[in-house]
Amino acid sequence: TAEALLLLGDCQRNTGELYPALDSYLTITTLFDVDPFITVPARQRAAEVFELQKRWPRARQTYQELIDHGPPPAVADDARKKLAALNAAHPE
Repeated sequence: TAEALLLLGDCQRNTGELYPALDSYLTITTLFDVDPFITVPARQRAAEVFELQKRWPRARQTYQELIDHGPPPAVADDARKKLAALNAAHPE
């Protein structure tokens, strides 16, 4: 189910349906929080959608969650870079 929701979210995002995509990703992070292999990519994609929606505080929060939950080092490094870029571009 989680993999299907991730794929659905990706399809929705690629067709410009950002709110349904966000719903798909956040459903994964809520229902399957015990499985980091599926929640990390969902949380990462949710942060990117928040950025696309110009919801800077929520994007920051989601990137920080990625860093704090101890994902694989490459994911955490990417989240740190995106968080730094977001803070520089939108310090409010």
